[in-house]
Amino acid sequence: MSKIRVSAVRYTNSIPFIYGLQNYSLEKDMSLSLDTPADCYQNLLGGNADIGLVPVVLKNKIPSLRQVSDYGIGANGNVLSVIMVAQVPIEKVTTIHLDSQSKSSVMLIRLLCRDFWKIAPEFREALPAFEQNSYSPTEARLIIGDRAFPFHNQKDIFVTDLAGEWTKYTGLPFVFAFWASRNGLTESFEQKFNEALNFGMTHKVRLAKELAGNPEYASIDLPSYLNVNIIHEINPAMREGMNLFLHLIRDFQ
Repeated sequence: MSKIRVSAVRYTNSIPFIYGLQNYSLEKDMSLSLDTPADCYQNLLGGNADIGLVPVVLKNKIPSLRQVSDYGIGANGNVLSVIMVAQVPIEKVTTIHLDSQSKSSVMLIRLLCRDFWKIAPEFREALPAFEQNSYSPTEARLIIGDRAFPFHNQKDIFVTDLAGEWTKYTGLPFVFAFWASRNGLTESFEQKFNEALNFGMTHKVRLAKELAGNPEYASIDLPSYLNVNIIHEINPAMREGMNLFLHLIRDFQ
């Protein structure tokens, strides 16, 4: 029997999931790839994955998409790893370079510009390694994932946390990604898959402590990031926030 193909986000926010999937004896049933959120989106959309930790915007594109777990990636307030960086305040931003690794965050920043910040910047698709380039003062950058961490230590820049802005705007949490499938999965595999995710979650505190000393996390408090900023359980409030977001962005898709 062919293995179930799983596409997981390779960022730090998914470390508990990755640990569980790699250490819960699923190797005979599953093949795992670690991808960007945009690649997870394309893998499931294009049939190259059976399960993906996919951006929530895929739900609008495939209404029949089935959520296979109550775990995902969300936040209730600042998330630290989805930010807009600029040299000027929000109201002076004229151009935003959009991170190509993102799907939900791109839609979120477009929504915030239109409905919350009330600005109408030009949106441009960012080039590779764009987060390290120089820009004019009114050009901003949407940066997601681990590449966002170093900017929290920089001075003389404006860092806007998109999840925090969403919560200010709506009073609700935000869901960036959820585990979903387009195909029918056996009940036994789905149960074992969720057991693997739960196994990873039981090791989240230990993993955060063990990794906290790594240089790439020097600009953030990793235990706080994984245990407070990132919410891995999609509870009713998060579902409400997700459904509102999907409703508000329907004009963009």
